[in-house]
Amino acid sequence: GQRGDVPRALSTFDKLRETQSRVVDGMAYNMIIDACCSNKRIDDALRLAEEMEASGVKKNHVTFNTLMKGYCQLGDLESAKRTMAEMEAAGFVADATSFSCVL
Repeated sequence: GQRGDVPRALSTFDKLRETQSRVVDGMAYNMIIDACCSNKRIDDALRLAEEMEASGVKKNHVTFNTLMKGYCQLGDLESAKRTMAEMEAAGFVADATSFSCVL
């Protein structure tokens, strides 16, 4: 992920979902979403967040903070703020990590 080989990470993640879906939990999704965000691939991160929810795994505080970080790395503060509002609407309280990129 952080070395920039996101296509390989995505391929590996897809294979894992196909063959061992029971081990693909929120932590696994958050790791691949973070790899995408760290490599400025917010569209992939958003797709994965949607797939995460569609598979029955709810976004958590880490998911929202990671997406906000991804937007901030791209300089898209408006989308980061919208994500924070979505996080709060989902019942999570913004913390220092949440505020670090949108202030």
